[in-house]
Amino acid sequence: LISDILDISKIEAGKLELDVVQTDFVSLIEQSTDMLKLAASKKGIELMLDIDPNIPRTLHTDPVRLKQVLVNLLSNAVKFTHRGEVELSVKLVAIHPHNNTTQIRVAVRDTGVGISQDDQKKLFKMFSQADTSTTRKYGGTGLGLVISQMLLAKMGGELALRSEPGTGSEFSFTIQLTYPNTQQVETLLPDHYKNVLVVDDNERTRNIILNMLQHLNIQADGVANGFMALEKLSHPENDYDLMIIDFNMPYMTGLEVAAQVRNRLHLTADVLPIILLHNMADDALLLQECQALDVKAQLLKPVKLTVLFEAMARLKAAVSPYGKSTNADASQRVLQMNPTITDDDNAADKGPTVLIVEDNAVNMLLSTTIIQMNYPTATILKALNGKEAINLYNRFRPDIILMDLQMPEMDGYTATREIRKMPTDKANPVPIVALTAGALKGEMDKCIEAGMNDFMTKPINREALEDVVAKYLKNVS
Repeated sequence: LISDILDISKIEAGKLELDVVQTDFVSLIEQSTDMLKLAASKKGIELMLDIDPNIPRTLHTDPVRLKQVLVNLLSNAVKFTHRGEVELSVKLVAIHPHNNTTQIRVAVRDTGVGISQDDQKKLFKMFSQADTSTTRKYGGTGLGLVISQMLLAKMGGELALRSEPGTGSEFSFTIQLTYPNTQQVETLLPDHYKNVLVVDDNERTRNIILNMLQHLNIQADGVANGFMALEKLSHPENDYDLMIIDFNMPYMTGLEVAAQVRNRLHLTADVLPIILLHNMADDALLLQECQALDVKAQLLKPVKLTVLFEAMARLKAAVSPYGKSTNADASQRVLQMNPTITDDDNAADKGPTVLIVEDNAVNMLLSTTIIQMNYPTATILKALNGKEAINLYNRFRPDIILMDLQMPEMDGYTATREIRKMPTDKANPVPIVALTAGALKGEMDKCIEAGMNDFMTKPINREALEDVVAKYLKNVS
């Protein structure tokens, strides 16, 4: 609240200046949705991102203030939507090469409670929400939209609203941004695909992916469920060379469809690689099933154009997806379910394998992001409890383990003791770092007694985590 009031005071006093810099615009948009995907996933809301591929990747803008507007709009959309979907759409309205300017329309659409015409008049007044019951039910100060409107005015834009009670709302604005003469961001492009099958029960998500593929002139078909997908695949003339499938669908889940593809249609991963789409709430629960069905890659929703293209390129080229990625978003990187361990010289770029054992989704995301920012080629393994940790340790023999202590089914102490009983290189046992909310000496002693090497307290501190991981990975390629 204090921060919001200070922002308004600065704007009204004419003291808030935009800091316009050269910005990776696409990454900025993607990061804005990332901040809301956990909240959307917990509510069972489909979060979608539709970025026009013709928008210049690098633009001049104030990234902090533009992100503030986007997060405000997305936060409201998720807050007031109980079922259905929230979509962030970014479209190129016009581009003028003679003076390097673009016009871009940004819209946040939801299927939430909607707003009546009378209540819409109150939205852009300070400390006002649609009706007096809104604050009691949802909380908030009513300042977010006011600040967003003021910031957009500084950027030369204006917030517009279309809404009907019971059907949802759309907040949109159009801004003019300049772009540099050269675009330096590179992305791997999948140029060997001829025919792709997209399976998702959400029509809007399905069409977004189909449009992404169409941008590369890749032929693609879209279907709404697993039965329709299996029907398509049963006809040899369709000859698909990739299937992109959502996990959460009615009738059959994405993995149940994958099981039919592998076991009934006998289409191996070499013939039909599969990319599985899933929400954050499903993360770390799908690992073993994906391994069993040879599902080579998982992508978190909302699907991002650059990440999807890179995943497709790496699968087709049979390149380890743990190589350096030009995409800065760690949370969306491809997860190889069956990494090949080899003594070949080419394996030098594979990077360390890190096992994170954590039942808290926020802590898991934070740890994963920090690791991948510092080790772009790292293989990240995720476990929700001690039992899963032991299974993953047996299969992959990671270079380091970050172990939460208090977890369901099996705690970190027990899991560590079990791991220490297993055969290993006695000269180089895997380092295990405890993650705990407590910092008492007795707890530290208990960790050491269980076989752990080091100790970190929560909430996780970025610098501390970076230091302790670097300490134990200094001899790992």
